[in-house]
Amino acid sequence: MFGTVEIGRLMMIKNAATHASREGARIAVTPNATSDEVRQRVEDEMQAYADVGVDITITPSQLAMAEPGDMVVVRVEVDAASIRWMTTIVDLPITKITSETTMRRESTN
Repeated sequence: MFGTVEIGRLMMIKNAATHASREGARIAVTPNATSDEVRQRVEDEMQAYADVGVDITITPSQLAMAEPGDMVVVRVEVDAASIRWMTTIVDLPITKITSETTMRRESTN
């Protein structure tokens, strides 16, 4: 029963990370977006589910360098140990929860 609860929690955070990466990517592909805006959006989305540290990687790191049509990637990683509730009861081999969204940069035309 404890394992079911723990796996359910991990799945919930995985879904949250997927949603947050999509929301971040939607901001990132707009013509005047900044990396700070993307990071803030991802953090805001993840805050609704868990108060945990989130590693956010945006490629390219300088969004202003991306040309219209270039692919922009927003990757969200959460340390699984930071969100687990039953670490002493259930030992799962999951170390990181990762989600990544890739979208094409929009044009200003």
